[in-house]
Amino acid sequence: MNRAFCEMFRRGLCLLLLAFAPAAFGAGGPSLRWEIEAHRYTSDASLGTTHALLRLHTAEVPLPAQGWALYFNCPAEVVTGDLGGHLLAEHVGGTLFRIRPEPGFPGLAAQADLVIGIDHPEPVVKATRAPVGPYLVLPDDPGHAIAIADYRVLPPQGPGQLPRGVAGRPFGETAQDRFAANARIDNLPSDGFAPVLPTPKSYRFLGGSLRLDARPAVRATAGLEAERAAIDALVQDLPRVPKHAPSVSLAVDARMAGESAEAYQLEVTPRGVRIVGKSPAGVARGVASLTQLLHVEAGQHVIPMVAIVDEPDQPAESWGSLTWREVADRARAQAAGLDRLGVGEGERVAVVSHNSARLLTSFFGVSGSGRILVPINFRLAAAEIDYIVDHCGASVLLVDPELEDHLGAVSAPHRFTIGAASDPILYDFGTEPRGWSAPDERATATINYTSGTTARPKGVQLTHRNLWLNAATFGWQTGVHDRDVILHTLPMFHVNG
Repeated sequence: MNRAFCEMFRRGLCLLLLAFAPAAFGAGGPSLRWEIEAHRYTSDASLGTTHALLRLHTAEVPLPAQGWALYFNCPAEVVTGDLGGHLLAEHVGGTLFRIRPEPGFPGLAAQADLVIGIDHPEPVVKATRAPVGPYLVLPDDPGHAIAIADYRVLPPQGPGQLPRGVAGRPFGETAQDRFAANARIDNLPSDGFAPVLPTPKSYRFLGGSLRLDARPAVRATAGLEAERAAIDALVQDLPRVPKHAPSVSLAVDARMAGESAEAYQLEVTPRGVRIVGKSPAGVARGVASLTQLLHVEAGQHVIPMVAIVDEPDQPAESWGSLTWREVADRARAQAAGLDRLGVGEGERVAVVSHNSARLLTSFFGVSGSGRILVPINFRLAAAEIDYIVDHCGASVLLVDPELEDHLGAVSAPHRFTIGAASDPILYDFGTEPRGWSAPDERATATINYTSGTTARPKGVQLTHRNLWLNAATFGWQTGVHDRDVILHTLPMFHVNG
């Protein structure tokens, strides 16, 4: 391609882009304002819907009775159809909508105002969900879009414009509300929590520290070779000095109290370190806790003198190893169990749980039957979890037994502690579930809540199409195979299973 042709192509492309770009009205052009009039709540929309107003001022540009259209992009869905006043809302595609006149619209003179009421089938609580990029198309030049430069989103002012959650609880917060809440926060002193994660069942600081300036003698019973090697690796940079150095003792005692095979006791005294586990797995847990306690000061290994007792295990009975056929059977049984409880399509099932087979199954048993799963961050405060359960309108609440004491005051119409005792109620084996009456890929599959760092937690609705596209794209890009084994380390509530 020669230089003259390239220059001609460049100029032609620029002219083409200018022809299709919306032109902005200059001085005297129309203006547009979007504002929330009210939030409405019904039994069919417990999360609420938003009724908004578009206020159009024509300025020097009159609108004829027919032929014009007002276009805008809107991240929040807009209810289409008759708007009243001989105006019609239409979905063009994607997030693009338009409003146009129908027969009977009288037209609008210059310097006139038109108020258009539109509905959003979800609560609009952020300005980023309001319409953007409005432009007009006039009948005398239907191929030319004219941008409305004077467009603003008006912030909510009155109490009716601020959305509220289920049972009248505040949903939106102002900056002043958040500032006042933050002012009530007290700093947690460093000695207010155990320096071991996960937090053990019992942690007691005995006072003082054990200081190691030489390698301790490590004594371990048979079968604890790996744990002994881990201790040796911790102190390998200390010199070998044949003197009265403290010792490290590793042992297994199957008679130890507690049901967890990973139970252990860790004690650090001036004589040394003693770790006893109910099994080798318990000793390994104790060694992991010792690793967190140990730090180096001036060439010495320093360990605070403590006494720890822990049973780090999932208290709910395990389902063991499952095939995908068995997962499918349990998902169908869960759907049948929800049928038996009278939980209908579109109702919310909230789950507060660590990663577990029961939570994984719920992504299929709940969402796959037309209900909506709400996996909740188990690290949140009880008041925050209570707000989410209430705000989403959960009909069913499933709580991890390890969190039962923490969440004792959080309730729902149907509330269960996850485990063998509730399985016969929640899983109806041998009964075929009713099935989803009208499957729709646009229906909400899950609602995932933010952690509420700057305001109240906000629910993000993901559709079945969202989930399918995410899974398919992940599979295509990573090339996963049906024989691959994946170690799932992230919390399922965070990555939606």
